[in-house]
Amino acid sequence: MTRMQPRQHDSPLRRRSLSLAEAVISIGVVGGLLIASLNTLGASRMGRRSSSNQQLGMILAQSLMEEIRQQPYADPDNGGGSTFSYRSSGQLLELPVPGPEADELGSDRSKFDDCDDYHGWSSSPPTDNTGAQLPGADGWTRTASIKLLDPWTFGAAMFGEDAGMKLITVVATDSNGVSITLEALRTAGLEPPGATVRLLYVVTDVDFPLADEITRESLFLAWGFEVTRIACNGPSGAFTSAMNLNDAVYLSMHLSSANLGTKLQNVNIGVANEHLEQMDILGFCQSSKATTQSDVQVTDNTHYITTDLAISALTIFDSPQAVYTLFGTVSPDYAPLAYTITMGAIAYPSLVVLEAGSTAWTGSPVPGRRVQLPWGTAVFDITSLNSDGQAMMKRAIEWAAGAGDPPPAVCGDGTCDAGENACTCPDDCGLPPSFEVAGATCADGLDNDCDGSTDCADINCSTDVTCLLPGTACGNGICEVGEDCNSCSADCDSELNGNQSGRYCCGDGTLQTAEGDGSICDGNP
Repeated sequence: MTRMQPRQHDSPLRRRSLSLAEAVISIGVVGGLLIASLNTLGASRMGRRSSSNQQLGMILAQSLMEEIRQQPYADPDNGGGSTFSYRSSGQLLELPVPGPEADELGSDRSKFDDCDDYHGWSSSPPTDNTGAQLPGADGWTRTASIKLLDPWTFGAAMFGEDAGMKLITVVATDSNGVSITLEALRTAGLEPPGATVRLLYVVTDVDFPLADEITRESLFLAWGFEVTRIACNGPSGAFTSAMNLNDAVYLSMHLSSANLGTKLQNVNIGVANEHLEQMDILGFCQSSKATTQSDVQVTDNTHYITTDLAISALTIFDSPQAVYTLFGTVSPDYAPLAYTITMGAIAYPSLVVLEAGSTAWTGSPVPGRRVQLPWGTAVFDITSLNSDGQAMMKRAIEWAAGAGDPPPAVCGDGTCDAGENACTCPDDCGLPPSFEVAGATCADGLDNDCDGSTDCADINCSTDVTCLLPGTACGNGICEVGEDCNSCSADCDSELNGNQSGRYCCGDGTLQTAEGDGSICDGNP
């Protein structure tokens, strides 16, 4: 894609939201950010490309990008490469020229020791850093370039002066000329970036996004997300491929819902939505209701998105904005985190989540997490979103990407977590008892002594009253309490015919003459 052009600063964002300059400062904090796109080179050609081919191209581009991003910002040897000279304010300055030094030249990248060394690198077919050809990549070419940036304009640095920011560009191109381009910002003085949210951002046009779409993207980048743009009218195959390479999807109000259609209805990654015409497709509700507000009423602060917020009215806009809420038939499983109060004092859910596996309003299952944000009309001003609104937006995307899940249980960490017990993790939960205890542990549904037998199936529970109910031990040859000649004739003897004096039924609770000393009934008259 063509690189995102710098926004003009004559209309700065309002006081409580991030300006682009502030976003760039935040970029310095996170250390490295990623923008990606699919360059279709003609919609008809892209429509014929297989999803597996698109996925391979993205993987090839991402792997080289991650290799570059893990390298130091500058050469650890403090020079040794080519330089060029220029005079500034009477001083003669020597600046390095991007590219490998003389001792790093060769057919592979094994000696590269900083990100500048990759400038001008190209390989066809793609290879690993030792020069070995990557399997299955025949017909592909990978190139890389490094460019010094002015951190205040995103434009080229004057005279090539290093101001602490570099633009890394990696392009993977197949034999038909279809390419995938990744761009990352790398800043000086910071460690390479760690794990972050890989966000698929659905826009109107990949190469020429709207100004409001760029404003949102500047927030995503400032939060450290890796952003991949995809056009709402792109082929379904491109969306399918992108699902496997991203953690969450974001839908803004500007895209054409008619062009997007139902492409995201059945995706299993999370979706954060602000588009009112996608609310029904994503499973929230049949219709929506509009109002104008500056705040929402937080009603649940136990969820990841609203953690630490007070249960009260929360102002999220600097000025009243159009808000859409759920209305009509709604999902039976929707979880409201905040409501919008209308002029008639009626509360409508406006910040809503659906967990994966929930039931949509149509009755069909929801395959992945969904979150509906409390804004989304054509007249919504994204620059009115204050710091609380921005925090809500950021955490909504993080939750859609999987944040807020309980950490997996780790045996040996000293905590008996959910899913662990004395049988599976005695190090955390303690040693199990040596045997089941009749009258105490024979009816809890657990294999307490970890011998593979639970409750009445365990021999230690044979005398527990729970295990002596009718039929529970029938057939063991003993007329036990709870059994009688009718419920368990195999164990409890009887004589029900003939003279009355000779009749008896073991276990019926009546000591009869014919039972004698009781031995015939095993002591259970």
